[in-house]
Amino acid sequence: MRINLGALLLLTTSLSYSQPGVLDASFGNGGVVLTKILENDVPGFDFNRSNAVAATNNRIYLAGFSSSFTEKGLSITAYSLDGVLDPTFDDDGKKLINGDATALDVITQSDGKIIVGGFNTDDFFLIRLNTNGTLDSSWGGTGIVETDLTGTWERITTLALQSDGKVIAGGYSGTNVNDLTVARYTTTGMLDTTFGSDGFLNIDLQVGGSERIEGMSIQSDDKILLAGTTSSSTTGDDGFIMRLTKDGLYDNNFNGEGYVIVDFGGTESLSDVVVQPDNKIIASGVKIQGTSGVYRFNANGSYDTTFGVSGFADTNISMWSASIGYHIPSSKIVVFGYTYGAPSRDFAIYSFDTSGQKDICFGTNALARLDIDNSSQDYAYKGVIQPDGKLLIAGESRNSEAFVVARYIAPSPSIDKTVTIIGSTFTATEAGAQYSWIDCSTNLPINGATSKSYTATKAGNYKVEITKYGCKVTSSCIKNNIETNYADLADNVLLNTKGPSLGHAWGDYNGDGYDDLFVVNYAGYESFLFKNNGNKTFSRITNDPVALTKGDSYAGSWGDYDNDGLLDLFVGNYSGANSLFRNKNGTVFEKIASGVLATDATNLWDACWVDYNNDGLLDLFQATNNKNYLYKNLGNGQFQKIVAGNIVTDSEASFSCAWGDYNNDGKIDLFVANFGNQNNSLYKNLGDGTFQKITAGSIVNDGGQSRSASWGDYNNDGFLDLYVTNSGQKNFLYKNNGDETFIKISNDPVVNQSNWSYSSTWTDYDNDGYIDLAVSRSTDTDSVSLFKNNQNGSFTRIFDTSLIATGTFSWSISASDFDNNGYEDLYVAGRGFNRGYLFENKNSGNNFIGIALMGTISNKAGIGAKVKVKSNGFWQTKQVSGNTGRASQGSLRLTFGLGKSNTIDSIVVLWPGNKSQILKNITVNQILQIHECEPNAKIYSTEVICWGQSFEFGSSVLTQSGQYTRKFINESGCELTAVLDLIVTPDYSNLSVSRDICKGQQFQFGAGYVSEPGKYVYKYRAYKGCDSVVNLTLTVKSMNKTIIQSVNKLVAQETNALYQWVKCEGSKTVPVPGATESTFTPLEPGSYGLILNKNGCTETSDCISLVIVSADDSLQSIQVYPNPTSQKVIIQLPRQETYFYVRVHDVNGKLEEAQRIENKDNVEISLVSLQNGVYIIEIETDKGKLFAKVIKN
Repeated sequence: MRINLGALLLLTTSLSYSQPGVLDASFGNGGVVLTKILENDVPGFDFNRSNAVAATNNRIYLAGFSSSFTEKGLSITAYSLDGVLDPTFDDDGKKLINGDATALDVITQSDGKIIVGGFNTDDFFLIRLNTNGTLDSSWGGTGIVETDLTGTWERITTLALQSDGKVIAGGYSGTNVNDLTVARYTTTGMLDTTFGSDGFLNIDLQVGGSERIEGMSIQSDDKILLAGTTSSSTTGDDGFIMRLTKDGLYDNNFNGEGYVIVDFGGTESLSDVVVQPDNKIIASGVKIQGTSGVYRFNANGSYDTTFGVSGFADTNISMWSASIGYHIPSSKIVVFGYTYGAPSRDFAIYSFDTSGQKDICFGTNALARLDIDNSSQDYAYKGVIQPDGKLLIAGESRNSEAFVVARYIAPSPSIDKTVTIIGSTFTATEAGAQYSWIDCSTNLPINGATSKSYTATKAGNYKVEITKYGCKVTSSCIKNNIETNYADLADNVLLNTKGPSLGHAWGDYNGDGYDDLFVVNYAGYESFLFKNNGNKTFSRITNDPVALTKGDSYAGSWGDYDNDGLLDLFVGNYSGANSLFRNKNGTVFEKIASGVLATDATNLWDACWVDYNNDGLLDLFQATNNKNYLYKNLGNGQFQKIVAGNIVTDSEASFSCAWGDYNNDGKIDLFVANFGNQNNSLYKNLGDGTFQKITAGSIVNDGGQSRSASWGDYNNDGFLDLYVTNSGQKNFLYKNNGDETFIKISNDPVVNQSNWSYSSTWTDYDNDGYIDLAVSRSTDTDSVSLFKNNQNGSFTRIFDTSLIATGTFSWSISASDFDNNGYEDLYVAGRGFNRGYLFENKNSGNNFIGIALMGTISNKAGIGAKVKVKSNGFWQTKQVSGNTGRASQGSLRLTFGLGKSNTIDSIVVLWPGNKSQILKNITVNQILQIHECEPNAKIYSTEVICWGQSFEFGSSVLTQSGQYTRKFINESGCELTAVLDLIVTPDYSNLSVSRDICKGQQFQFGAGYVSEPGKYVYKYRAYKGCDSVVNLTLTVKSMNKTIIQSVNKLVAQETNALYQWVKCEGSKTVPVPGATESTFTPLEPGSYGLILNKNGCTETSDCISLVIVSADDSLQSIQVYPNPTSQKVIIQLPRQETYFYVRVHDVNGKLEEAQRIENKDNVEISLVSLQNGVYIIEIETDKGKLFAKVIKN
């Protein structure tokens, strides 16, 4: 549905507002109108659905479809603006065109005629009505135009008018799947053949896909915007937005091809599209199924990423969005549709502001929701903004079976919640409202604080509740600028040491990691050297040449001019010779008596150490009331006075010097602050020892009474900006454009302050990552001004009570984290016989990184080096300086605030000459010392690995012994060459060992012993810690110790051994002389054994008893018969002995048969199973053994 932008533009902001997003009680019944076009007495057969709504200055139209038990057709209703059916429209305000037609959209012409579009069965269907509800016969001859295009079915879903009154109808058509269809009709209802192809065009966005046009809008140049859905089996549902020329061609200026596919990986669709007054395009729809909201596109078709999140604003509710509108008076975007899901489907309007944030003043938290007649099925299909700005939403309610239209109070303009603060006065930006100021600490209103402005009387945070347009909004809490960020350090030494001080300098002269303080005095007084004790106390050094030398001293500066790693000190005098003190050992200084630097009387105001020629040696610049001085360091403790070049020949009243590489070329440049009605000077370093004086730009054409200058990158763009203090006029801030030019900031608290400002220093006092500014001023009531960086290029004056009321004239000021807690503190030297003030920073909570540089090729102190730190998604840039402001030298150690960030992505050190050194992944909340990389540095190492192992060396994997090299960047960002000697041990990983032992022996294997044959595995840690595995195969050598008696002969069963027969005599064995064969025939009965020796092993058999018998002897004792025999023998036994066993052996002693004898006179033994041959029969008695020989045949 379209919005008449022209009519809305006629509205003014003088409209009165009720509560935005509530039902308009002046419309219908409490804001809702229900109308039945067809109804009868048969329950459940009435159907009235309003699909579209339109509004003019005096009427409201609904269009849709109605049916009853007896009839049906396209239906239209007309209402007066109060929601009453208009009887001048078709007599009763209702019209039915009988048939199958359905209306899906309705629009009105400028002459009041009404055009309704939809479909009749399967064709485009358009009617035009006169204002009295009759069909307009000038439209197609009858008031009805039905168009059969190329498809089996066609549907009009949306209508719009071009500036010449021609009608654009959009929808879809198709046979199997839908294609986009757009047609143009003349003012008489004829297809306009100058449009597309024969008056219409079909568009297939995805081959084989199905597409629908859901919404349409006409731009001021008559180009046609279409929105809808395209789907296919491969990509699923996606939304699209398309732009056609006024005559139906793709507009290739829109996303390069005329359309945008909206695909975020889910189910996307677009339902309507509208053009904002600024030509941006808004479309209602779905982003991934279930996520309803608004897309916004730029005029060229790209997503407007400033809107919502990446171009999409989410309602965050389950809502089907039907149409969209842009409410010009309030600059709000409204989406019409209905909710779904629990508890019911209800009419819904959601309001966004122009940035895509929800409009909390509308309805309830941006949502107006309507449940009609307690129905769970209320569907809103269209919405429109009336010419007077009120919202109409139309649809159906299934319970009431009626057309439904509701009207809501329009959105209100956004209420500006911003608050400005000047000093302690808070002022709301929004005018014409009701105000209630609130103390954030209690969240309670402040009594009587109901004006647009409120002045706080105490420190704290405050906010304001603003009531306007029937809506309440509340600002964020803002901190009162009366703060206590600093506290005067109550150190007795500093409190009680007073003198005519002008300048001062911080420097860690004894190398203990804590900044010490040097304060210069004029008028013939000795200066002060304070040693930092590291516990927030100081000791005054009184017995050193630095402290004993008196003079008319205006400035002091620390710098390691001889590069021995110890800070030396230069003291400049306005009258008399200057002084140079060489640091001998971190404890004692030596006053240099010779050389131009120590003997020249230059009447200086300020002095700065600098390495202007990048030779690694610190040079010295002096600003004086006449010509300035530059001393070049020759590297042998001597300096050469430079006498040529405008940097030393210009005759100006120079009050201070500030060195900074403003063009990032690695060559440090010089700014000189001049007074005496002279312009300031900027000298560009050309890199060859000379300088070019810059003559163009306000930075060198302003001035007159400048006192000091400080370089600092306050907007974090990587280029040093410049702040200049003045006396009797406003101070200057010059923003560096990055192209060697500057913009003078003319309106900001940091430059609006006038009166006498002497010095300044950049310091991030709250560690938020944006440097703030402290200015010392020659007034005893407002001696130090602190300006907070707002992170947007502007500053806010912070009224810190500790800094303001020092009661002294402040000259020099500088920053140093003297207590190493990560927050920079301030020191202010007071002119006259006043003490100096050390203001301890009392902030906490934000993170930091401290960086101390140590040069190797560059000067040891790192003066002139720049450090860039990336954290929180942005870079900070700072430069180590030999001077800050007027006769002030801040810490040579840089401190970077990191806010709440716990990580540092990168640190880049740009040493003088722009030699870079990069460090990654640095831990926060530490003081990091970075040494400059040495060229061609090497590190050596030796590694031993086990055979089969590998060693990773950079990107290489090594497995062989040898020497290897590689280059790498270490954690300090330095390139080094690693030299590796790799030793690979011999292969002990899998050893196989075989061992033989004699039976009865043991073999030690690992931590234990083994004695049984088999395979064993043992793992142990061998050479250089390498694991080894030994596989042991153990063989146990054993011998057959069996002895066989063959008649009277003993036979050994082991072969090929050494034999020694022995006679067993009790527990002893006695070798039988000469009995060394495998067989042995004893000469006498007895017990005999055998000692075997084979393969280094010795075994002894058991002893056996031997009875020597003959055949005759045995026959005398026993009778054996038959003998020879073929089957059995019978042994007849004498009765005088006791018999136990009878055994049969073959001639080799092998036992063949055995039988127990049980008091028998004879024994029968079967020899059937034995082979034919000679056998010995053994009979065991209680008196010994008897033998007999038997032959089996």
